[in-house]
Amino acid sequence: MKKILLVTIMLVGGFVMNAQVLKYEQVKNAQKKSDINKEDITEYISEDGTSFKIGDVLKIDKPTNGQIFSSMTIRMTTFEMLALSQYEQKNFDYNVYSRTIAKTALKIKSFVIEGDKKKGFSISANLDGVGHNIQVRLEYGIEIGEIGEHKMTSEEAMAKLKSEKDKLELGLITSDEYNSRKSELVKFIK
Repeated sequence: MKKILLVTIMLVGGFVMNAQVLKYEQVKNAQKKSDINKEDITEYISEDGTSFKIGDVLKIDKPTNGQIFSSMTIRMTTFEMLALSQYEQKNFDYNVYSRTIAKTALKIKSFVIEGDKKKGFSISANLDGVGHNIQVRLEYGIEIGEIGEHKMTSEEAMAKLKSEKDKLELGLITSDEYNSRKSELVKFIK
């Protein structure tokens, strides 16, 4: 039993140590992609200080032009692309239309860094979309209002707080870490 607990702690601890937080300033000030190309980005802190984490749910608002989201595109997997003919690939509509996701909430699956030195770099979030993977340029989506308020529901906060309590009881986090996380989560619990 002790061996299983030790292995579990080592695995969880190893994952947490590899977690990468990326901040807006790092992306904005990067001279080359390797300056910011971190493999395991688990959190992004936007220019306005909003924290986006893998597993968080983004509230999708309405497209600014009424029909098509300017900050979002459909991203197909390699498998999906192989299933299409060359003609279909060439003529595929990568736009995200309001009728599919307006006023919904989509989960963040991963982060992607795009751009080059000349154009500058940006970060996008891959979302678990409706039928397709959707990629949203975070800063632009915030700026034009296509991403709504990024807040946790009362139920999500309660579940997260219980998870943090379990980690404390297992000795995975300190009481200071628990109290800090608790003070953040209590704001969302009604």
